[in-house]
Amino acid sequence: RRYRSKKRRRSSRPSGESRVTATSWWILLDLKTRRPTLIPMDEGVLKANQGNFSMTMPSEGFPAVVSDQAELVRVKYSDLDQNRPVNNARDVEWIFNHLDQHVLEEKSPSFFDIEYKHEVKSGDVVALKKAEIEKQPLTYAVEGSLSGTGKVCVKAKIIF
Repeated sequence: RRYRSKKRRRSSRPSGESRVTATSWWILLDLKTRRPTLIPMDEGVLKANQGNFSMTMPSEGFPAVVSDQAELVRVKYSDLDQNRPVNNARDVEWIFNHLDQHVLEEKSPSFFDIEYKHEVKSGDVVALKKAEIEKQPLTYAVEGSLSGTGKVCVKAKIIF
């Protein structure tokens, strides 16, 4: 089985109205092999917490991004986290910076989903492409790939 951990966060206004709700999926990596791993646990602990801290990965998938235009982003040291690949928050920043500014000024995203496909390290160049995939509701797909190899490193879907 493959498992990812799921964490939900919610930010509310004083009135109680939800401002932001986010769900994070986490997978453990072996830092030597850079591959997913499971931490051995007592079977009783796993049974007692079944479904509370882990679940199978979502499988909805991401739409293809077909575009001839790409924005190149060179990875800097400040983009990295303590394990040395690009920090996840930086990928999100790049994706939103790649969207049209007028859309971001006029609308708020109602849904954001991201999938990390490949590590990105210092010195890499990421080619970001976007495509408007639906008009109602306005939906974008964004894809980042390593310049040179074309290996996809991040995919996202944003609904406004």
